[in-house]
Amino acid sequence: MVLGIESSCDDTCCAVVDENRAILSDCRHSQFEQHLRYGGVIPTIARVMHAKCIESVVRNALNEAKIGLESIDAIAVSNKPGLPFSLLVGTEYAKRLSLKYKIPLIPIHHMEAHALIASLSFSQLNFPFLTLLISGGHCQLLLVKHLNQFIQLGQTLDCAPGEMLDKIARRLKVTNLGAPYDQVSGGRAIELLAAHGNPNSYSNLLQSSQKSEKLNCNFCFSGMRSNILNLVKKLESESNMPVDCPVPQIADIAASIQYAIYLYLLDRINNAVKFIETSDILSCECENFSIVARDYTIKWPLKLPLVISGGVACNRYLTQSFKNYYENNESNFTQIEVMVPEKKVRQIYHQNLLNLIKYN
Repeated sequence: MVLGIESSCDDTCCAVVDENRAILSDCRHSQFEQHLRYGGVIPTIARVMHAKCIESVVRNALNEAKIGLESIDAIAVSNKPGLPFSLLVGTEYAKRLSLKYKIPLIPIHHMEAHALIASLSFSQLNFPFLTLLISGGHCQLLLVKHLNQFIQLGQTLDCAPGEMLDKIARRLKVTNLGAPYDQVSGGRAIELLAAHGNPNSYSNLLQSSQKSEKLNCNFCFSGMRSNILNLVKKLESESNMPVDCPVPQIADIAASIQYAIYLYLLDRINNAVKFIETSDILSCECENFSIVARDYTIKWPLKLPLVISGGVACNRYLTQSFKNYYENNESNFTQIEVMVPEKKVRQIYHQNLLNLIKYN
């Protein structure tokens, strides 16, 4: 049995998973309310909260699984990437348990866990598959060929989409609208507002979403963010609204933001698919290939699952838009099936740590 500990951001999590990948327990302490007033996660507050509750979260996970530490065969802990202070709390606590009870300790790259979490929701998920990881701190496109064999096709060169949404939400003063917008994260507030807006209202937001001439799979959100912030400033100066009041066009802005992000991500995903189709990346081996892989035969048209994971994957507009697009745009070479892990599974992605260690 594996005890998984995760503290890479603002939630303290612990789970127990057995050798059959059955989830015996899942305990989580959320810091959402502590950070809500600041419009984002404050690293120093996150560290203090992790240190305060990690022992009780681990104890609750063991009690829920009805086992003691003597029954644990390994301790897996997220060690990168994430907020350094938050990660340190989890890794140091895991080290102490490992030394005290002489239990093997296995460090886990938590983005790999994000990539593999879909296997808990989709038993039919087979290698290879594409993964789009979108969160508050990351934006990556990965080709997952096997367990422990990841090829990064693209990454953000500046900020992540979740971070951009939170900053724009603060600039739009969404919390001043009252409930429910002041009770959710910035990204979620924009999603709620967008449901009442026109996504085609501000075409200038799409300038950063123009299709690239080359097969570029990297992301740059700073240009889009600047366009949006300049638009808000312009509308505020024209509206003569009180300083603490959001602009009247806030719903249209929110809808346009979502649409712009969708088009931009879609362009990069399609670039990745074209690159896979025109290269030998599926048949060649990676330098970091470290396991005995299960062979697979490449047949065309290739059925390539697209797993969308991370915090921003909670945005139903984005995920449903991807599903609609690929259901109605079939390629002669590659057939894309969009897979979005269930929300609860995404929240407890650390439970998939067993997938990462079973072949080590």
